[in-house]
Amino acid sequence: MPQRKKNKKTKWFYFQVINLSLVFSCIILFGLSINAEEASANPSAVIPTAPSIPETATPPVNQDTSPFWLNLRPKILEYLNKNINANIFKYELVGPTMPMKKFIGNVPNAVVTISGFNPNSKSDMQTIIAKAANGEVISIHIKLAKYRNILISKKNHEPNEVLSTANFQSEKRTIPPRDYDLYVDPPFGSVTINTKLATGSPLKRNMLTQQKIVKSGDYVRVINESQHLKLEFRCQAITSGTIGSIITVRCPDINKASVKAKVEDLGLARLL
Repeated sequence: MPQRKKNKKTKWFYFQVINLSLVFSCIILFGLSINAEEASANPSAVIPTAPSIPETATPPVNQDTSPFWLNLRPKILEYLNKNINANIFKYELVGPTMPMKKFIGNVPNAVVTISGFNPNSKSDMQTIIAKAANGEVISIHIKLAKYRNILISKKNHEPNEVLSTANFQSEKRTIPPRDYDLYVDPPFGSVTINTKLATGSPLKRNMLTQQKIVKSGDYVRVINESQHLKLEFRCQAITSGTIGSIITVRCPDINKASVKAKVEDLGLARLL
């Protein structure tokens, strides 16, 4: 009798184990079916994309630390210091126009011929040439600025105002060569300004309007001067002019209907 009860308990135990196994199997199958559905709907959601590794780019050549350039640079500076007037120009050595991969001139004792600097150029970026003994050539950039005394306004000016030297001060500045001719030292007293000019601003050529200090009908003194003789005539202007301009005058003491003269000052001209 006890043996039969023991067998019943054993069978019951195995029956429960089988039931639990079936339950776990159903759970696992159910989970797999859900993942399969998600994979079919969104394949990328199943396997995460691995981050791509960027290709290693070749670093740009630093011309300032290139051994070719470091050995050539002192020779360029020596040339520039000898050929550029430091009182007129301020320069910056920029470097080779192309990366230097080779150049016999990088040898400290190699002979290098340098040429190409043009002091009359209007460009603020110039290219000079370094040529090695074996014929190799390297182009090199230099940046230029030019010293110039420019006039700075000491007060606010209004259009049509006659300019006076007392209202300006001279300052030495570096400017690009292309802008050198924008500035001017005008004949004060005979020019007016055609725009507003604030205190501290530089005076430029395009801001000025020169007055007609000799007008048609005015009488002027006309000088005719040679190495040994100086004559002066009282003449009447037929045309008007500013300082430095050429006008036509009629002089009773000169046996000509009219002559040409250059205006030098208010009421004064010189016979041409």
